Amino acid sequence: FPINNIQGIEIDPFAVDIAKTTLWMTHALESRRHGLAEPVLPLPSLTSLICADSLKIEWPETDVVIGNPPFHGDRNLRKVLGDEYIDWLKQEFGVGVKDHCVYFFIKTGRELKPGQRAGLVATNTIAQAKSRDAALAPIVAAGSTITDAISSKPWSGQAKVFVSIVC
Repeated sequence: FPINNIQGIEIDPFAVDIAKTTLWMTHALESRRHGLAEPVLPLPSLTSLICADSLKIEWPETDVVIGNPPFHGDRNLRKVLGDEYIDWLKQEFGVGVKDHCVYFFIKTGRELKPGQRAGLVATNTIAQAKSRDAALAPIVAAGSTITDAISSKPWSGQAKVFVSIVC
């Protein structure tokens, strides 16, 4: 599929630039390896990768959502995001103050249409009672199916955290 089919929303402008660079490099390597039909140069603009707060904007139409929501535990969230943002989260998502990733699961559940799929990597708190009840239970109650989940797995990088993977 064409590289411009990839869409993304990231709040950090530097991370958006890294994502674009990674896609350009991967596109060029795969074009050499497999002889892709679309030209590598000039570099596509990749305007479908945008810098924004994905909880606050409307998402583009897509078939699949893949993400790694941020982790800021519920006890740190107010310090990291501020009172005004916390008030907005509580009003918008109606679940009180939870781990930051909970809101991304809720947003993903709202955005998916029948037949669409999602895969999210989050800290393993999403599998624990108050986060699970706020994020995953409503997704299932709305008629979606969790097809696969790993409740706790060590992160493969240097961070000493455990993650959950939910599809």
